[in-house]
Amino acid sequence: MTPAQQEAREQLLSQEGFSVKVITRNLSAPLNILYGPDDTLWITERVGKDIVRIDPINGTLLSSFSIPNVNQSAGQDGLLGMAFDPNFNNTHHIYVAYTYEENSGGKEPDLKTKITRFTVDLTTNNISEPLDLITGLSGSSDHNSGRMTFGPDGKLYYTIGDQGKNQLVLACSNNLAQHLPTAEQVGAKNWSTYEGKVLRMNPDGSIPDDNPVINGVQSHIYTYGHRNAQGIAAGPNGDLYVAEHGDNSEDEINRLQAGGNYGWPYVSGYIDNKAY
Repeated sequence: MTPAQQEAREQLLSQEGFSVKVITRNLSAPLNILYGPDDTLWITERVGKDIVRIDPINGTLLSSFSIPNVNQSAGQDGLLGMAFDPNFNNTHHIYVAYTYEENSGGKEPDLKTKITRFTVDLTTNNISEPLDLITGLSGSSDHNSGRMTFGPDGKLYYTIGDQGKNQLVLACSNNLAQHLPTAEQVGAKNWSTYEGKVLRMNPDGSIPDDNPVINGVQSHIYTYGHRNAQGIAAGPNGDLYVAEHGDNSEDEINRLQAGGNYGWPYVSGYIDNKAY
């Protein structure tokens, strides 16, 4: 944003009763911005591959944690979302999602996604003890989504996008947002059909016993038929909501219901008889 654009924006907001203050600048593609349990801003830098802590009053950089083995090459890959352990003040655990390269049988590395738990020491500004919850999720240069939150039930919810399938350079790739895994795939930890889903898992990455059984199979999948859910949050009554990008238009806000099908790629926006 140019200085002239910034000034015009501030004038517009002031007319609407808002005030604007620039806290910090020059972040490296900030993706997830959260208020931490310590009342500071925690920001994941998708391209910079760091989590930074910022004083929300004066913008001072308080600490920077480099996440190892993040692959960022183009588009929308790199360091994605994060979530705080509900008992963070005692465990000091944070959960982080990111894309990485996975070698498979001597072939060219595949881009995959994982969720890792780290332990943070705010005294020494150190991050350590990585523990992978789930690895081998699909990764892409497009539509990774990668947002997560703990629900009131203590489960970790994660949005994984359709990977940009059936559009642009991936126009000929099969969109799997409506595809569901077989019991054999789940048993083999083959998560290829998890694209275009919201996942629900225990804090150790395992499948909760009360996850929905969809098409006869219980997996990490909580809901399916999503395009690119770039926001997830719990409402005051405990319901989970996702904000989802449509294709140029038809953005959605959805209340999640266990086992629910949210339509993509057959339905975009409001559920009606106008097929995508």
